[in-house]
Amino acid sequence: MTKRPNDKNEHLKRSFLEYRKFARQFSEKTLDREIAALERFDVWNGRKDFARFHIKQAMGFRTHLEQSKTKTGKPLGKSTMRSVLATLREFILWLSQQDGFRSRIKAADADYFNLSRRDEAEARAAPPRPAPSISQAKPSQAKPSQKNAHLPLCQAPHHNNCATRPSLHCCA
Repeated sequence: MTKRPNDKNEHLKRSFLEYRKFARQFSEKTLDREIAALERFDVWNGRKDFARFHIKQAMGFRTHLEQSKTKTGKPLGKSTMRSVLATLREFILWLSQQDGFRSRIKAADADYFNLSRRDEAEARAAPPRPAPSISQAKPSQAKPSQKNAHLPLCQAPHHNNCATRPSLHCCA
């Protein structure tokens, strides 16, 4: 059984989300993702007061995410970990600027929510795209059509009769 939500934490999360919605103009979909990330950390942390945040919690949570599995049993994707940690990094940065937290939480504490450089690069990489098959590539290697061959070449004096057709050129 999970602990009951901490009222102070809930108030801080609401304030952070209001800041993200109105000051940073984030969409509802993004805010939903950020609520889930904050809740995930809060539950993992045993709903301890955010005023007692320590960098060991950030390191432990990052390790927890690296060992987490999805509902299908696969390891959590790097891009998912990146987005969860990015939300928490922004939250800690925001929290470090709030009254009552400036002396307790340093802005540098948010850096502990970063992925390793290798994992960051992997999370940002585009998924591999399949190469076209031989049969798909052959039509693109065919000779260009001659449907515009009857059009005259560019006659602009500054282009010296370049081989560009007027309809495709800047002078047209």
